[in-house]
Amino acid sequence: MGIHLLERSRILYWASLGLRPQVQPSQLPKHRSVPEIEGHIPQVFIRGTDALRDDPMIVHPFVLMHLVDITTGAYVAKGDRDRPAVHHIEPMTYIDGALKKHTMCDYILPMATQPCQLAAGGQGTPVWNELLQVCDAYARFLRPELLLLFELVDINAKTELLPACETYHRIAWGFCRPLSPLGTCNVPMTPEETTSHRIQLYEYQPTSWLVAQQTKSLALAPPLPPQPTVYFQFLRYERRRYPSTLHVKFSMAPTPSLVQVHQRPMYAHEEEVCEPLELELHSGGQHLHPTPSFAHLNHAGARDSFSMNAEHLMAFPSVHCKRYPTELCLVPERILHRLHSGHGGCETLAFSHVGTHLAAACVDRLDEYPIRLYHIDTGVQEAAFYGHQGLVYALAWSIDDEFLLSASSDGSAKCWQVSPPMLVHSFYHPLPNFVYCVDWWTNAFGVTGALDGFVRIWTLESGTLATALNPPHPSRVNALRLDVKTQRLYSGDATGVIHVWQSKGSTFELIKTLKHPDLIGKSITSFQLHPKRGQLLVQAQPSTLLQFELRSYLLLNKGYCGMTISSTLVRSTFSPDGRFVASGSEDGAAYLFSSLNGQRIPSSMWGGVFFGDPLCDVAWSTSAHIAAVCSLGSGNPIIVLGARRDDPQIKDSATMDEERDDQQRILRRQRRLSEQVAALLAQDDSVLSAQKT
Repeated sequence: MGIHLLERSRILYWASLGLRPQVQPSQLPKHRSVPEIEGHIPQVFIRGTDALRDDPMIVHPFVLMHLVDITTGAYVAKGDRDRPAVHHIEPMTYIDGALKKHTMCDYILPMATQPCQLAAGGQGTPVWNELLQVCDAYARFLRPELLLLFELVDINAKTELLPACETYHRIAWGFCRPLSPLGTCNVPMTPEETTSHRIQLYEYQPTSWLVAQQTKSLALAPPLPPQPTVYFQFLRYERRRYPSTLHVKFSMAPTPSLVQVHQRPMYAHEEEVCEPLELELHSGGQHLHPTPSFAHLNHAGARDSFSMNAEHLMAFPSVHCKRYPTELCLVPERILHRLHSGHGGCETLAFSHVGTHLAAACVDRLDEYPIRLYHIDTGVQEAAFYGHQGLVYALAWSIDDEFLLSASSDGSAKCWQVSPPMLVHSFYHPLPNFVYCVDWWTNAFGVTGALDGFVRIWTLESGTLATALNPPHPSRVNALRLDVKTQRLYSGDATGVIHVWQSKGSTFELIKTLKHPDLIGKSITSFQLHPKRGQLLVQAQPSTLLQFELRSYLLLNKGYCGMTISSTLVRSTFSPDGRFVASGSEDGAAYLFSSLNGQRIPSSMWGGVFFGDPLCDVAWSTSAHIAAVCSLGSGNPIIVLGARRDDPQIKDSATMDEERDDQQRILRRQRRLSEQVAALLAQDDSVLSAQKT
């Protein structure tokens, strides 16, 4: 008898560590229909929580809300598939055999509040006071199978402290059933009514082997909507209470009509349009003030931006960010475009020399690595180059912007013709090999750096190898940069060694090997030449950004700090006027410094987190006050920033001193010219008077 009791206790113990059975449809309460709520949608007001535990990983928490079917755990389907429920545009891509098909999402997507910035050290009580609307019939909100799951999560830069394959730091979770198991309503039944609840939060339980097997058996096939991870926390037998509650309020609102907004849409009924632009067209004495909106343009209509008339082009915000060749650069702080990069994000960016196009090395599904070409004014993708079988690490435009070079981990570099888009040559390196960097040497040769330490020169006319420079680097070559003025080539490797090559005929010879103490043992990731002075910007791992003078090879500036770089190929760049240095970081932020003293530039945009993944590259247009940033991560867009001359600019002391010096230099030059002109005029007068006498 005692043995049977012992076995039974063991079974009960192991069962408590697993998942409870799913609720069956027969166990659900009866559906309640209320005719007075037709034409209304549900809305959930997230107030805040009680005090949270002291946790250094909690910095800016936010709330995720999932609407799932309690019987399956899948996201609930929308009442109208063609009508958005959460966002204004809800596209979905799926694979059908060998075809990639695009359609509208047929289930209600999860919703999130804005992050709530807590005090230093993660102390404080988060308060959001944010409204979440679901543009679906309120009657569907009263279905007995509907389950609301709430997650309290945070995004933290210390991703190495998170469990494997985790994006969020998960703090606690809770649930609420609009229709309780006994059939009572926990949500309003009339438009004038509101109900408030304090939802108990629970701790996240670690996944055991038993739970992993049960979760795998309950997973749904891909044609069905996905299941959020928190649903399997809801199914756990054992729930540990978190010492806090979530304060929410449920209500209903009339179905809203479409509203046009000039910022990022927050609700499904909002449509983002361009900023209002009043143009005075003088035609027959009449003054017209059109306010164009380009949200309705289809892809084909906006594809050929050069066929648009002046009115259409002036409606794009980037047109107002143009920069004169001698104009000082402004700090871009307006978000102009969010460009679709692909399923896996974007590794590197490159602006054309005239600044009209942006090339992006993207990552797609099914091991596709296209190079996408965007027109910077319209934000429209004008071409896509397919051919690489591995991640593209580097891009380089030809001087006339007619060709594009790319370097990839598939062991090849390729030369592409931009218009019409086509592959010209493929430069295959000895395998196994990765090609990490590429640059142009005039328009006749391409230079590549690879895993085997060799710097190779390729003839672009024939697509063959011209020569491999000797001696090779002791490790892989990650960075290349050619100085057009001095015809010197700079190459950097993974051991921190920089080779300086001087052109000699159709090849280069090594003239100097730079082994700086601050670089030895560090992996160099990028080079950038100063646009006006003989200076070289060197980025390296871990978290190193140095600036060298190229005549004496002395270190000018080592004050760049704040970036987090450990293992990602993060790159940096100069602004076109050389006053600023922009760098990516593994914490998802873009950092801006003064190139004179290395101090951070105070900015509302730069220094903030753009992505939850490492920010890999920053590119700056030479013909506009426009910069672009990208990240290699799931669905991360390419963010294009811009600045107008009427935008307020925050300047540090070094920048103001440099502008003051430039103004004084211009005044001295004007004074010298006026003195020279006066001297010449006086000389002419003396000559004329001498001739008369």
